[in-house]
Amino acid sequence: MERANTDCATPHLASLQTKILLLLATCVAVVVVALEAATFAGFGHAAVLATGGAAFALALLAGVLAIRRMVGRPIRGVTAAIRAVGAADYAVTVPETGRRDEVGIIARSLDDLRRRLEAGAAAQQEATLKT
Repeated sequence: MERANTDCATPHLASLQTKILLLLATCVAVVVVALEAATFAGFGHAAVLATGGAAFALALLAGVLAIRRMVGRPIRGVTAAIRAVGAADYAVTVPETGRRDEVGIIARSLDDLRRRLEAGAAAQQEATLKT
C-alpha cells in the first residue's frame, strides 16, 4: 500500500507559511503605497497616518478573510472526515488530498490511515466469519 508523503520540507510544497508571508508583504505594500499617495497629495501628518491606518485595517481584513478561506474551510472538511473515521465510517471520502501544502499532507495521511483501518476491519470481519 502506498504511503502518504508526510515530508513538510519538500521544496515543491506551496506551504501555508509562504502564503501567509506573501499576504503580509502585500498588506505592507498596500500601506506603503497609501502613505506615499497621501504624502504626495499634500495631506497633513494626521491625514497621512489616518490613511495608512485605514489601508492597514482594510489589508488586514482582506488577509484574514483570505487565510480563513485558504485554511479554515479545508480544515473543517478534513475535521469532518476525521470524525467519520473515528466513528468507523471508512467509506468517507477525505477531502483536500490533492493540495500541495500542509493541509494536503494531513489529508493524505488521514486517507492512508482510513484505508489501513478499513482493511483491518475487513480482515477482522473475515476472520470472525471463518470461526
